[in-house]
Amino acid sequence: MQRGEVFKRGDSWTARWYERRQRKQKGGFRTKAEAQLFLQDVLSKQRLGVLYAPGHTTGELVETFKGIYKPKVDPVTFANFEYSIKHFLDFLGDDRLLTSIGELDIEALAASMPLPHQRWKGIRSTKQVLSAGVRWKWILESPASGVPNPAPPAPRIRPFQSWSYIEMIEREIHERWRGVPTIATGTGLRPEEWLALHDSDIDLDAGVIHVSRVYTNGVLKPTPKTLGSERSVPIRTLVKGPLTARLEAMTGNIVFPNTNGSYQDLSKFRTRVWHPALAAAGVEKHRVYDMRHTYATFSIAAGVSLFALARRMGTSVEQIDRTYGHLLDSAAESERALLDEFDAPDDWLE
Repeated sequence: MQRGEVFKRGDSWTARWYERRQRKQKGGFRTKAEAQLFLQDVLSKQRLGVLYAPGHTTGELVETFKGIYKPKVDPVTFANFEYSIKHFLDFLGDDRLLTSIGELDIEALAASMPLPHQRWKGIRSTKQVLSAGVRWKWILESPASGVPNPAPPAPRIRPFQSWSYIEMIEREIHERWRGVPTIATGTGLRPEEWLALHDSDIDLDAGVIHVSRVYTNGVLKPTPKTLGSERSVPIRTLVKGPLTARLEAMTGNIVFPNTNGSYQDLSKFRTRVWHPALAAAGVEKHRVYDMRHTYATFSIAAGVSLFALARRMGTSVEQIDRTYGHLLDSAAESERALLDEFDAPDDWLE
C-alpha cells in the first residue's frame, strides 16, 4: 500500500503520490502537517473508493461506537467507558474531523491527564474507538496506534502481618459476619466474588470453591472468562470450619446475604461492618481488599509459585508479578527449603 511522501520546496511543502500509475503532486502548503493531512485524505479516498467518508467527526464516531458497545456489556462497564472517553471528546471537541487528528493530538491528550490511572483508562478507550473507526473504514489508520499507554503503577499493598490480626477482627466483627475475615483471607477471593457466592458454588467434599460470578455496583454478572476469573479455589483447613458453619446457618442460597436475604452492597459492608470491626479490634485501617493481598502474601511466603498463585487468584502472572513480585526476596528461605526437600536423596538414587 503506497504511503506517498511530503517534502519541502522553497518556503512551502508539497505532497506527492501515485494515482493510476501516474505520479501526482500538490504544493503550496504552509506547513508539513497541512501537507500530511492532505496526503492522508487523498490516500484514504484511493483506498476506500465509494466508502470514503471524510466528513465523519469525533462525536459521530463515539456515539456510533457507544450504540454498538452498550448492548454487549453490563451497565457498570459501559458507565466506566463513558467516563473515560469523555476526556477524548472534551480535549478534541465533538466536531473535530477524524481525518484531521494526528498522533501528536493523541500524545497531547495523554499529557493532559496527569493521573496515571486516569490516563491509562482514557487512552485505552481512545484506542478502542479509533480502532473501530479503522474497521468501519472511516479512517485509514488509527492515530493512536503508536502512542504508548503503559499500565499505571501497581497500588501500594498493605497486607495483614499474621493470622493473629484476622483472629482479632473475627472476635469483634458483627456476629452475622463471623467467618468472613478468615474465609476471604484464606481463599483470596475478590470482595465482589465472595459477596456473590451461592451454596452451590461450595463443594466441601471435593474441598473447592467454584468462582463463577461477581456482584458489583448492584449488578450480578458472570466472572470475565477472558481474565481467567472463572476458577476453582482450594478450601484450606483453616477455612473449612468457618465455611461449614456459614453453610449450616444459611436460610437462602446466598452465602453472605444482607439483612433482607439479598446480595450485600460492598460499600455498606465497608462502612457499617468492616471499619467498626477494625476499630473495635484496635487494628489500623485496612481496605476490605487487603484480605486478598494477605492471601497472596502468605502464599508467596509459603513457597507457592507465581503461576499457581495467578491461577488461584484469577489473574495473570504479569499482574501477580507486578503487584507481589517484590515479595519473592523475602520468600527465599521457604523456596530453598522446598528445593532442598525435592533434591533430598531417595530410593531411586541408591
